[in-house]
Amino acid sequence: MLRRLLDALAGTEVSAHCDLPCGVYDPAQAKIEAQSVKATIEKFLASDDETFKARAIAIKEERSDLVKHHLWVLWTDYFKPPHFEKYPQLHQLFNEATKLAGAGGTKGTNDVAVADQLLGKIDEIEPDERLFPNASGTLDARPLMKRELELFIDSVLRSDQPLNALLTADYTYLNEPLAMLYGITSVKGGQFRRVALGADTKRYGLMGKGAVLMATAYPNRTAPVLRGAWILERVLGTPPAQPPPNVGILKDEVRGKPASMRERFEIHSRNPSCFACHGVMDPLGFALENFDTVGQFRERDTDTGGRVDSSGVLPDGAPIELKRSPVINYTYARTRPILDRLMKAGDIDKSHGARVRYANPINGGPVLPTMGAHLALFPKGFKGEKYRATDGTIFVCTEGQGTTKVEDQVLEWGPNDVFVVPPWKRYSHQATKESVLFSISDQPAQVALGIWREDKHPGV
Repeated sequence: MLRRLLDALAGTEVSAHCDLPCGVYDPAQAKIEAQSVKATIEKFLASDDETFKARAIAIKEERSDLVKHHLWVLWTDYFKPPHFEKYPQLHQLFNEATKLAGAGGTKGTNDVAVADQLLGKIDEIEPDERLFPNASGTLDARPLMKRELELFIDSVLRSDQPLNALLTADYTYLNEPLAMLYGITSVKGGQFRRVALGADTKRYGLMGKGAVLMATAYPNRTAPVLRGAWILERVLGTPPAQPPPNVGILKDEVRGKPASMRERFEIHSRNPSCFACHGVMDPLGFALENFDTVGQFRERDTDTGGRVDSSGVLPDGAPIELKRSPVINYTYARTRPILDRLMKAGDIDKSHGARVRYANPINGGPVLPTMGAHLALFPKGFKGEKYRATDGTIFVCTEGQGTTKVEDQVLEWGPNDVFVVPPWKRYSHQATKESVLFSISDQPAQVALGIWREDKHPGV
């Protein structure tokens, strides 16, 4: 029922809640929570364990409140007064649904039939069919996008590719219907197959997959902040801070004219308390702004008719380029010359050579909350002093040749060799040629726990 009412509103101007994760209405979330309520009631009725049943009731009441919460956000933030004037049944629909989730409904009863009534009132909100005809109904591309994502991730994990290929790969898996949605006309038939995207593609890695782009958008518009927050949390492992109270609502217009998403957020972010989050998330999300709600690439903004501006810079000043992906920022080709400059400047550690630390371009911290990475250059004839630390370290030789002495064991290495130095073992490097070693360790995790320590130049 709710689906049909929303279909009738297709193309009608609406206001939307701020993109910050502060209680936004996820189109599917109310139904997910209602399904959880029903499942919890069923488990309650099937159990004889009083402790379990008490816990089930608490969970059921909590999830019932969440159903009401998501419905209320939709009711109060998504629809404007003209909507209710034109479709007065909306009030009745929401009133019945919230009652079924309240004390007189699933929150106060353990009757599965009541849970079924609640589910009957809740219909998952679909993307606006008039704006995005390929997003629902018989042309629903979501199962195809899911299959594309499964095949792509499987291909990276099962083949001999670096992990960052998940973000930088220039190929995907398509059949004809999904290829048509992406604007690719060379794929024929319903069978999925690997497709090279070409040098001019913008669909690199996960960031170009329709499943990711649709999951991080709203039914009727893109959501740069949701996309930026997804990158921070799911890719970089650094979730954004919680938003401040009373964050406000995005304006649909600027100076009386339809506004682009960038213009709306620029106004919203003028508040310093808002910029603390938006200054980090927005550049990442806007890098994907050329992709609309269902993942189709577009050059023009559907609201303003102007060209989509997907430019942006990271906090360290580096421009965001989809070809590298917004987060894989420091390639070997960019990092290697820095080592040469350190070497010429004489900035050479007695144990680690000329070394740089890889940093998260968003916050300057380690590449992952639990993992750190370094790249070190050793001049020919380098003989390092002994060193040990509590973190275990994996080394990979990318150039040159040499040895590493770990306690009394001597390890010879050359290009593509991998070796490990266990925690708190004395080791020293020697280079018979100019050499480069890449290393990763769990130092950031130990630092966070307050247990990391090092011993420079330890005695025998």
